[in-house]
Amino acid sequence: MCDLCGKIISHIKYHKLSHTGEKQNSCPTCDKSFCRSYNRDVHMRIHTKQKPYICPTCNKSFRLKQHLQHHLVTHDRNE
Repeated sequence: MCDLCGKIISHIKYHKLSHTGEKQNSCPTCDKSFCRSYNRDVHMRIHTKQKPYICPTCNKSFRLKQHLQHHLVTHDRNE
């Protein structure tokens, strides 16, 4: 439980940063900063054009796993 706002949070360390506004993980390419390094790393894919999630049906690639999952539904509808 957060001692600042009373919310029950699973990742209290990151939640407390929302109260301070502190963001320790900055993008070296632009001025965005993030509480979590994972979020910064995913953001960096915008700059690197990296799209690691590839559709096994049509080979279209996606930056985010959830975008691939959403895309896969289009193939299911076409079958």
